Amino acid sequence: MSVSATYLFSRGLRLPVFVDTNLAPAHDYQDLDVTDANGVTLQQVTVPFYTSRIDNAAGIILTGFSTLNSWYHGVVFSVRKPFSNGIELLANYTLSKAIDNGQVIGTNGTFNGTDTPWIRGIRSRKTPCRILTSDTASSQPLLGPAI
Repeated sequence: MSVSATYLFSRGLRLPVFVDTNLAPAHDYQDLDVTDANGVTLQQVTVPFYTSRIDNAAGIILTGFSTLNSWYHGVVFSVRKPFSNGIELLANYTLSKAIDNGQVIGTNGTFNGTDTPWIRGIRSRKTPCRILTSDTASSQPLLGPAI
């Protein structure tokens, strides 16, 4: 049986972000409540409310900027039982953290569509822990006399 631990690191520099540059500056702001599953307000966030575009005929104009940076740290713990007696086992546990300065999922880039992101934080979509197992089994064929 073998046990191992592996540290993983990845760094992304000047990754692309796309910002809608056809939005006119916001003149109104809305307060949004961040609530838990029971509806209790945990935090209130004020966000810009965009009502017009610079060029109404154009719609969304996404402009790309190379301003994002990312950091990934992870450690993988593995346990492996080599193939013997017809069975092999492998188990992996991954613990990780991904950090970036504003990359979000969506077609309009940042939540505030006119600003390039500068806030560094834990990534919005993440899987910090993962367990993966596999096993292999083999049955020995019965060998009889050759025909």
